[in-house]
Amino acid sequence: MPFAWDILSPQSQYGSIPFTKYPEDIPDYVKQSFPEGYAWERIMNLEDGAVCTVSNDSSIQGNCFIYHVKFSGLNFPPNGPVMQKKTHSGLGAKH
Repeated sequence: MPFAWDILSPQSQYGSIPFTKYPEDIPDYVKQSFPEGYAWERIMNLEDGAVCTVSNDSSIQGNCFIYHVKFSGLNFPPNGPVMQKKTHSGLGAKH
């Protein structure tokens, strides 16, 4: 689907959190969840009525992190800024 790439970037803003380093007095719940892993879902409502849903199911196999990511977009108007590639990073999402 052709659309403005910048609607994807807010959904992955946390990066790969298994590599986050925490102070010794703070439990690292992400690393403690492996090898079974963890999952998250984010929903972004856009001003033009479109909705983006992103889900990620992360696990570990051997020495590799496995990420199953799904991005779904609904109700994008064909003449709206996303489909016309006229968005600007950080704009369009309701905070």
